[in-house]
Amino acid sequence: MGTVTYDTRVHWEGWQARRLLINRCGDCGTWIHFPRRLCPDCWSENVTPEPVDGSGRLVSWSLPRTPPGAPPVVTGVVALDAAPGARILAQVTGVDPDELTIGMALELGWRDEHGHTVPEFHPIGASS
Repeated sequence: MGTVTYDTRVHWEGWQARRLLINRCGDCGTWIHFPRRLCPDCWSENVTPEPVDGSGRLVSWSLPRTPPGAPPVVTGVVALDAAPGARILAQVTGVDPDELTIGMALELGWRDEHGHTVPEFHPIGASS
């Protein structure tokens, strides 16, 4: 977990309420993630967080080595269906790492980690 900053505070609070918020430029419509105050396309400051549903597609993933007997931890890059161009980095659960495929349909789930709620994704229809 990173540090909560001025730019990420609203998003972090959304996570605690189990809401996924993604910034969107009010001038050009660009979806912006990682959160920032300035649109990277048109440089507008008219950027506000909007709730999005959690459906998406797996773009890439990482499977770091774990100690013997420890469960695998998959970190995925997920392209959000409701926010074209926005991608979020989160754990992917509920699937054997050998079954992961580029383009796999995923849905948002939530888990509690160290006293905080964080997003995770799992294959559609699988429980997290």
